[in-house]
Amino acid sequence: MSIRTVLKAGGARFCGQSDTEVLLNLYLAEGTGMLSRLNGIFAFALWDSDLQTLFLARDALALRPDYVSYRIERWRLWTIRPKNSRSGLRRRPDISGCMVFNAP
Repeated sequence: MSIRTVLKAGGARFCGQSDTEVLLNLYLAEGTGMLSRLNGIFAFALWDSDLQTLFLARDALALRPDYVSYRIERWRLWTIRPKNSRSGLRRRPDISGCMVFNAP
């Protein structure tokens, strides 16, 4: 039985077919314990505004490293090393090549 099916049976609602909806509903149902239910290659970040915490997770193989920074009230997460970086992060990353997560 798929995770989506189990969540639906427990009352979760979905608007589409994305994996993101599954991850969000699974986090709401199980918190950080959700990781034991996941298979495959993944990396994601979730901001929990109730707990004021950032939850970063990735699969056990972790073939590619994650790079994270926090500056001026904004979280940034890369799954590839930014170019021209001496310390792992550029001072001015190319936003078109990374995913940006804003924390409230």
